[in-house]
Amino acid sequence: MAQIYFSSNRAALGEKVLRSLIENPTVFVSKEQATVALARALAATKPAEARKLLESLKGERQAVSQIALTLLAELPQ
Repeated sequence: MAQIYFSSNRAALGEKVLRSLIENPTVFVSKEQATVALARALAATKPAEARKLLESLKGERQAVSQIALTLLAELPQ
């Protein structure tokens, strides 16, 4: 649902959905998945916040950590 909001110029609603999932993960969407999705969505408009979200994942499981590092490298300086 959040991706639909972001693609239809309703970023605030998309961000709200993803932040809710970060706070209350489900069996379908983990906290890590929601964090990565939010960081990707914010990368263009709020790169500092996206960086902060991804930094929090660097110490997670290897696959999650690797995704976070890859996305951190793609963020604008």
